[in-house]
Amino acid sequence: AWACHTGAAATTGDLLLFLDADTVLEPGALAGLLAAHARHGGLVSVQPHHDVRRPYEQLSAYFNVVALMASTAFTRRRADGARPSRAPMAVGPCLLTSREDHARAGGHEAVRSEILDDAALAAAYHRAGLPVWCAVGGDAVRMRSYPGGLGQLVAGWTKNIASGAADATPSATA
Repeated sequence: AWACHTGAAATTGDLLLFLDADTVLEPGALAGLLAAHARHGGLVSVQPHHDVRRPYEQLSAYFNVVALMASTAFTRRRADGARPSRAPMAVGPCLLTSREDHARAGGHEAVRSEILDDAALAAAYHRAGLPVWCAVGGDAVRMRSYPGGLGQLVAGWTKNIASGAADATPSATA
């Protein structure tokens, strides 16, 4: 969160795009992100397609699915068209927002002490009355997490596993 805060403070543009180091945008992805932001506003969050090359990397793909299930970002809407009443979720590898909305929500500085800063950022947008919109990256936004081995995967997911698994609801899989 501190790197994102520092980066945002060092820029002057109206839009802020935060990407994890292992996130790759394919040609046309930026145009798609900008179009999604123009339609939805607030915080646009994309879960990149997870490229897996070694057998242990399948574990990380599983944990990504659990985290998405916990988010309710992709659950069915209620009969009145609304999403479930839980605060929305965002995934940190790819976030797009306006500078104005980022400041209105308190930005990354507001979530600097949070372990799951992406989830806390989505909650901050929600409290500020700003929309949070999630998508799956497909072929346009991709990542390869933890190519350094199983130890790197375990260290990287330790903070997320309990939170994602504990929050997963049966309705998230419907």
